[in-house]
Order: sequence, then structure tokens, then C-alpha cells
Amino acid sequence: MKIMEKKNRLKLINPFRGFINIAAILAVCVSFGTLGAQEENQPKWPVITASNPASDIEAVRILMDKPVVSYQDLADLVVIYRGEFNSYKSPEARIKRTADLGFLKFDGISDPAHTAMPRGKLALIFHKMFDLDKGLLYTFTGVARYAHRDMQALSILEERFSDMDYISGGAMLGALEKAEKVENEKKNWGKPAPDVREGLE
Repeated sequence: MKIMEKKNRLKLINPFRGFINIAAILAVCVSFGTLGAQEENQPKWPVITASNPASDIEAVRILMDKPVVSYQDLADLVVIYRGEFNSYKSPEARIKRTADLGFLKFDGISDPAHTAMPRGKLALIFHKMFDLDKGLLYTFTGVARYAHRDMQALSILEERFSDMDYISGGAMLGALEKAEKVENEKKNWGKPAPDVREGLE
């Protein structure tokens, strides 16, 4: 009789053990990133090191070494590119200047220096900083996702990343250089090439 009761209890317990095992496996998979894995080398919560450089040269040097840039870094880049760094010495002033220019809204970002900036935001700023070709979807919506697609189509940003992925300081500076080059090529499109023989005769 006791043996039968024990078998009946095991029948009730064993199904629940299966559910418990599945739940444990899922928990382990999620914790180790095997489910919904992030883009390679893209930390979900990156550690951002804040800085307050004394000059534009120092700011660029610091930016080059950053594995992930912040919203503050983006604001610094805008001010540096415009040659206005010496006029906006504090990080707060550079954030305000970028917002006042209409390049980017910082609403809801309480700590720009420690908040990682996704690539889509950089694409938005490039569309406002440079005269670049705009796709139909970005023209109608003005959202970061389609701005990012435009930058990928122009080979300014890499295609293997999404608009929500982060970007390093070196990659951001490289993208800025590409955007400037694409804009210059657009301006010079159709213009006659200079006569290299001029002045040699």
C-alpha cells in the first residue's frame, strides 16, 4: 500500500520537474546571452567614462580611445566641428548649444555623459550637419531608423550595424570624415575639372 502511494506521488511530482528544468534552462540561456544575443561587441549596458576636456584637441584625443560614445561626446563633436569649442567650455553648455542648433533633442536624457548614444542619433545629426541625399522614408518621417538607412546607403555608416547599436569614438570620427567627403562630392558634381595645364605655359 505504501509503495503504491509513493508511486502516485512521483507521478504528480515528475511533470512539475519537467517544467522546472525547462525554466532553469531558459534562465541560464538568457543570462549567458544565447537567446536574443546582442550584436557582437555591443554591450547591453556599456560603462561610459565621462570627461571634460580642456581643449578641442584633447577632446578629439579622448574620443579616439572611447569604445562607446555618449550623448555628451556627440554634442562635443558638433561644437568641435563648428570651431566653437572655446566658446562653450562646460559640458552643459555644449549640450545646450547642440540642442539650440536644432541638431538633437536631449529630452528624457538625464545624464548625457553616461548615456550611450545609438548610431541612429548620429545619422540624424549628419543629415542636419551636412547636405546629404535623403531617402523618401526619412523625408516623410524624420526618424532615426531611416536616417541611419540613408547613411548606410551613402557608405558613411556600416551596414552590419543597426540604428540601435552603439558606436566607438574612432568610428564616429571616421564617419564624420566620410560625411564631409560625400557632401563635397555632391557639391562638385557636374562641375568642370580644373585645367591642370593652367599656369604651366
